[in-house]
Amino acid sequence: MTQRTIITLTSDWGTADFYAGSMKGKLLSLTPKVVITDITHDVPKFDFFKASFIIRNAFADFPEGTIHIVAVNNQDSTRNTCLIIHHSSHYFIGPDNGLFSLVFDETPTEIFRFKTTPELSATAMRTVYAEAAARLVNGENPAAFAEIEKSWTEKVPYRAVPEGNQIKGNIIYIDSYQNLITNITQEAFYKHLNNRKFRICLKRESYDIETISASYNAVVPGERLALFNNAGLLEIAINLGSAASLLGMKIKEVIRVEFFE
Repeated sequence: MTQRTIITLTSDWGTADFYAGSMKGKLLSLTPKVVITDITHDVPKFDFFKASFIIRNAFADFPEGTIHIVAVNNQDSTRNTCLIIHHSSHYFIGPDNGLFSLVFDETPTEIFRFKTTPELSATAMRTVYAEAAARLVNGENPAAFAEIEKSWTEKVPYRAVPEGNQIKGNIIYIDSYQNLITNITQEAFYKHLNNRKFRICLKRESYDIETISASYNAVVPGERLALFNNAGLLEIAINLGSAASLLGMKIKEVIRVEFFE
């Protein structure tokens, strides 16, 4: 590890309490030379599905060797254990609650498990994570203080499914602008398009969209649009508006793309 190792923090703690600040203080006490970066502390309480989406789309922008601490829904960790994951030259530390199984498309390079005590509170996990991160920063191999593991808690992600002349997907994330992000990929869309026409079917027929825009301002303010975002996922938005509220759509709701001649 380099002298200026980066440690990112993602949690459902919010910023009104002392939890995030306490974690940073503990990390700096153990490893004064690290750079600590917040990804977000505004994950909805206990929502590891949203946390996994955030980490999945953020971690690759950090330099190799970065350590990512993900403290979301800590008390739901099974077997009173935490995970250290080594993958794509990054390290990830967090609870074994299924979150990390939603981050990667393939099995991570290495998985390590270290035990905590059953009576350890969710907030006390800050110290556990900080100490594990410090040992990595100091050059310790995770195998020196954690057990090599081949399995972890797995959750099944929502996947878009081709059905005849359509792709059936779901809203998997709503960002702070209330844009609706689906699990329909750009690759799958153009694979099924084959020079045909299409319509993106939303909650009501009058909301349907029949074009893909290049940007939010491709339509007039207040108009709905569809585009593929930086993650390569189909996104439904309203230019200068709030799609989730105005279209009345929520996480898990179905989005269909129909193809026709």
